[in-house]
This record gives sequence, structure tokens and C-alpha cells, in this order.
Amino acid sequence: VTRTLKTGGVVSLICYPDPHVPTSPTLTSALNHINHSFLPPYFPDSRKHFFSAAYSNIELPFTQHHRHVLELGIPSSYNSILNMISSWSGFQNMCDDKELSVGEGLQVIEREMAGYLTEEDRTMEHVLGYNCTM
Repeated sequence: VTRTLKTGGVVSLICYPDPHVPTSPTLTSALNHINHSFLPPYFPDSRKHFFSAAYSNIELPFTQHHRHVLELGIPSSYNSILNMISSWSGFQNMCDDKELSVGEGLQVIEREMAGYLTEEDRTMEHVLGYNCTM
């Protein structure tokens, strides 16, 4: 970091571990299940150690400043939420481990989420929320 940061510059580490859907507690529960129960065995150790702690356990050789939480809202459909899940390293590692295509992996995720979801969760537009710690 000291080789790329200008003197007096700022390093900002942003973390967004828990997506939620304020308008749908059932979809939020499904995301929590995928993020905290189903995919964790497939996430790399670095995610478990640093990302899940919102990077608070990284010691940087700089003056620390207050951490802030920024709430982001992203318009999302059910399919765009599935696409988001497919971008997670844990999902990609699961597909590699089980020798699944992305489409087959998403079918596994949909089966895991099925018990949590209503038909409305699959058809209505949502706002995907993130509490980003900076």
C-alpha cells in the first residue's frame, strides 16, 4: 500500500457481506441461508477471515479513522439476485467442486432457496440492500 498511496492519501476498504431485501423478509432469509449456511464451506479462507469481519481485523500502518456504514439500495429482480449469487467466489468454487455449469449451480441454489420463497419473491421487483462498512 505504501508504494501506491500518495502521502496524505486515504485507503478505503469497503465490505458488503449481507445483502438484504427490505420489502421481503422471506427473500432476505433465503439470502442469509445461502450466504451463512449453504455456501460458507466453499468460500476461501481469506473471505472467512477478513471479509466476514468487514476488514476490521486488518492492521494497516496508517492512522485509523471511524468506520462508517453506508446503506445502498439496488433495484433488483429475482433473476438479477441469482446472477449476483453466481458472482460470489463460494458459488464459483461450489460449481468447480461439483463439476457444475453456472446454470446447473443456479438450479442448486434455487432448490436451496425454494423453502423460503413466495411466488411474489420470484416475480416482483425488489430493492437489494447492502450495509456497506467503510
